[in-house]
Amino acid sequence: MQHAFASFLIGMTAALPLFAQCAPADLRTELTEAERATIQREVADVPYGIGRAFTAVRGDEELFLFGTLHSAEAGPLPAPLTDALANASQVFVEVTIAENERLARQMQTNPGLIMNMEGDGLLETLSAKEWNVLTTAFEPYGMPAAAVDRLQPWFAGMMLALPACELMNQAQGAQAIDAQIEQIASGQGKPVLGLETAMQAIDALASMPEPVQMDFLRIGISTAEIAEPLFMTVAQIYAEGRIAEVYALSNVFSARVAPMDEVETMSEAVFDALLVGRNNNWMPAILDAAQNGPAVIAVGALHLGGEEGLLRLLEGEGFDITRVNLDGEVSE
Repeated sequence: MQHAFASFLIGMTAALPLFAQCAPADLRTELTEAERATIQREVADVPYGIGRAFTAVRGDEELFLFGTLHSAEAGPLPAPLTDALANASQVFVEVTIAENERLARQMQTNPGLIMNMEGDGLLETLSAKEWNVLTTAFEPYGMPAAAVDRLQPWFAGMMLALPACELMNQAQGAQAIDAQIEQIASGQGKPVLGLETAMQAIDALASMPEPVQMDFLRIGISTAEIAEPLFMTVAQIYAEGRIAEVYALSNVFSARVAPMDEVETMSEAVFDALLVGRNNNWMPAILDAAQNGPAVIAVGALHLGGEEGLLRLLEGEGFDITRVNLDGEVSE
């Protein structure tokens, strides 16, 4: 879905920005001891908080679940995943390439999908300082302030979390790991199905209460100056398989600019909308895939772990879960 958003932003510009390489970074070196302790406390008891690849087996039913990073920085596909793809009878991703392309076209002709066409805009809602940061962040895309003003808060907040270098790379053809998986499976003649449509994914974001969306946006504005190094830090954490730390690290940096209780309230609402609700919606298709497998399920890594993650949900359905260790990942 981010590729569709990137294409929309680039489509609004008069000239395509130049290709920009994201600079490696690891903000964990800048954490205080108290922040490190907070992260460790947050991740200590998260079920399946470490690891990107797992098998789920129930009798003759077999699933290979792989947690992706929706980024061109995710690196090449690990060997156990390519083996699973070769063995799979079908592959599931969150949203297919065709759906993303359809969404990008729809946004060009119907900007109301991500913009508020009536009522007060963001200019009237944000402080002068916040407004200046927001419009500056969208300058690389050539988006005029009048267009930024009409963006829905969830969309503006999501785009702030994605550095310009990543969006430029995706818009110019760099493939996120999800797209790589789909293209390899399609090349092998395997059916690739989406667990949801692009519009269902947007609805999950747009359904967040407006106060939550505004808190999400304001925190994005307050941390905009570290968007690229934070994004690259997440990519490094992902490569190490420390998936639960992604959520905890995000909260720690957000708590530098907002009270922790406000951060936790906002994070829980976003977590419910983006992860919990969608996980439950996907389960019928995943269980059906298991009956017609073996199948590969490739979704954002944060969907896998946690008490309400897909792996716990599958456990509740009687599946035995086993982690598949990948090169470069930490042990338990």
